[in-house]
Amino acid sequence: MRTPTLNDILAENLAQKMADKGHTQASLAKLSGVGQTTISLYLNPSRRQPSKSGKVPSAKFSEVESLADALGVPAWSLLIPETAYAGKQHPEGEPQSRRTSQTDNLADQLDKLLPEPSLDDDAKGRQRRRPK
Repeated sequence: MRTPTLNDILAENLAQKMADKGHTQASLAKLSGVGQTTISLYLNPSRRQPSKSGKVPSAKFSEVESLADALGVPAWSLLIPETAYAGKQHPEGEPQSRRTSQTDNLADQLDKLLPEPSLDDDAKGRQRRRPK
């Protein structure tokens, strides 16, 4: 069994969220500002043609965010495979991914390894050197 691509995951989740909210491609296009043809291609990734270099096009994050906003869901919920859910509930009601604890652990490890930044923002948002 092949591992689903991000395009496959987006297609599956987008179709499910659209069905849950009762949207057609046309209604979601009007609400999100993303073209109906683009939504159709996101829902049918096999129709997306590779470029001359062989690279398969993928969704633009700005369009995924617009679609998620129109559907009233977090953008990440369109990009995480359903099989990654551990059945836990996210504080806002969305399922939490198993990857969350792994990501948190990695972030903690990076915080320990990386030096503190040497710049601070002042009250007006300007960056200034931190005194040593």
